[in-house]
Amino acid sequence: MWKEDNTSFRLPEDDGTLHFDGLAEPGLRRAFRQQDPPEPTPDETDIRFGDDPLQTYDVYYAAEAPESAPTVVLVHGGGWTTGDKSNDDVTQAAMQLRDSGSNVVVTNYRLVSDTTTPEDAAQDVADATAHFCARFTEEFGDAPSSVYFMGHSAGAHISLLAGMDPNYLAKAGFTGKISGIIGLDSDALDIPQEIADAQSSGNWIRHQMLINAHGRDPEAWENLSPRTHISEDDPPILLISSSDRTAGNEGDMQKFVDDVQGAGGHARLAPPVEDTITHDNILEHVGARGSVTAYIRSFIRDTIRLDTRRADNNDDPEPPPRQPLSGDSDSFDWGADSPLAEVHYDPTDWGLTPS
Repeated sequence: MWKEDNTSFRLPEDDGTLHFDGLAEPGLRRAFRQQDPPEPTPDETDIRFGDDPLQTYDVYYAAEAPESAPTVVLVHGGGWTTGDKSNDDVTQAAMQLRDSGSNVVVTNYRLVSDTTTPEDAAQDVADATAHFCARFTEEFGDAPSSVYFMGHSAGAHISLLAGMDPNYLAKAGFTGKISGIIGLDSDALDIPQEIADAQSSGNWIRHQMLINAHGRDPEAWENLSPRTHISEDDPPILLISSSDRTAGNEGDMQKFVDDVQGAGGHARLAPPVEDTITHDNILEHVGARGSVTAYIRSFIRDTIRLDTRRADNNDDPEPPPRQPLSGDSDSFDWGADSPLAEVHYDPTDWGLTPS
């Protein structure tokens, strides 16, 4: 297994803080607190990007070098009809991502109703991204070095839709690129199949939720399916499943990943997470000690390298400096008592050649 260093997690010291060793820059030696998080303190709140009251976002800037930090656009879940950027698990994830060295844009979107659809939600994510990037460029003199979509549950579906169907970002006037999409525990990848599965299994609660969100038009279901928009031009995709998903759910996720790879794209279903990580609490583990953070850090690190390698192999100018999330290793030491011995990410998963 190729690796550059022996970066690892150290167990908490007396102050209850978890540290990362082997970091390239001292400014990135940031701590993940294990005690209760403080009250959320976004640097900017309720930035409007449209006329609807829900078309607003909050911003959490990385404390160190925000001009070169990765930017994560975080999209809440809630079955397409509920949820808010102020939810406790959303703000906790945003703060933990900020503390690990990312800029975080936490956006609301128009919830599905009699007059709005998941297409409107996906357009809102694209519009919020374009709006933030324009403001960022005005503030720092250049666009964000890298932009990622991250969503939980229905938010993962919306993130995938906004990132894979190029029409949304084009309509928003976004001229950059999305460096990657992280889907946290959503199997809404093939809407027609999901509706059929819910019906055949007698899961009428889920069936009704899907119908309420996506309507009754099979043609619309196809267009609202991330699977429909698979192409070799899609951003790299990481799917992370909670421990309480069924084998069938994970099989659907793996099939989606296989289809992306078959089309010439880059995608991966992360290895299993700890048994304590469920659909309801997975967002709280983003940035905290554990497998979810390891997978996200590895994904962002490797896709930043992928961007750099792509730039090096063509006539495009050199990309701006990238500041990865804390750490730069494909191996994480969790200690002898951990259910995870080591978490490995092979750089070739993202089309990279070891150097």
